Amino acid sequence: MTYIIGMVSQKGGVGKSTLARMMAREFVSGGMSAKIADLDTQQQTCTNWAGRRAENGVMPELQVQSFATVKTALEDAARFDALILDGKPNASDQTLEIAQAADLVVIPSGQTVDDLH
Repeated sequence: MTYIIGMVSQKGGVGKSTLARMMAREFVSGGMSAKIADLDTQQQTCTNWAGRRAENGVMPELQVQSFATVKTALEDAARFDALILDGKPNASDQTLEIAQAADLVVIPSGQTVDDLH
């Protein structure tokens, strides 16, 4: 069974991608197979991070791929113990799709009152 984890927020800069990367690394270090589906095709934070890791030989090797849609990202889910859906930095139809597909939804917020509002 694949665990689907959704990282969503109504704004950027709150740590979605950072948490997605940390979780994926810990899953893989613990012997699980994991993949990050980077759904922010404009910024590709996780995809670029994985590229820098690979170029510098940083282990463990992590699976990260950019996807335009949640549906396409989910097609690959059965190959992994955990699939982390790293959503766009806004609340959208994609956010709802991630929440509906996920076993766990993580909604990080920043430390300012504005982020918590």
